[in-house]
Amino acid sequence: MGPMSQEILSQDEIDERVIAQADDDAAWETPIKVNGRKRILAFSEPDCVVLPKSLLDHVRKLAYGEGVSVNQFVTSAVAEKVSISGFEYLKKRAQRGSREKFLKVLSKVPDTPPDDEDRID
Repeated sequence: MGPMSQEILSQDEIDERVIAQADDDAAWETPIKVNGRKRILAFSEPDCVVLPKSLLDHVRKLAYGEGVSVNQFVTSAVAEKVSISGFEYLKKRAQRGSREKFLKVLSKVPDTPPDDEDRID
């Protein structure tokens, strides 16, 4: 499809295209439409976040109270959310595991001394 088409892609379809085209610099120039929204996202453009005025006012107060810029505050909040979601993912993965399975896999590791560059003396 050409750059002006309005193809609507699911998150899985976007992921597939990103993975398939990751090494092709030209692929990042074509805008794509996400989830039927009227905004077109283009990976080559700078990102911009629009907040409702009431939320922005609250963020400004919190940032001022912490002595940081709004940008620093939002960056920190987003980083915290991302790390929490990563932690939640790991917790879910951990629930699928078991000590028995871990020991079974570990028993397959050969009992050999470490290489010289891995040795701690």
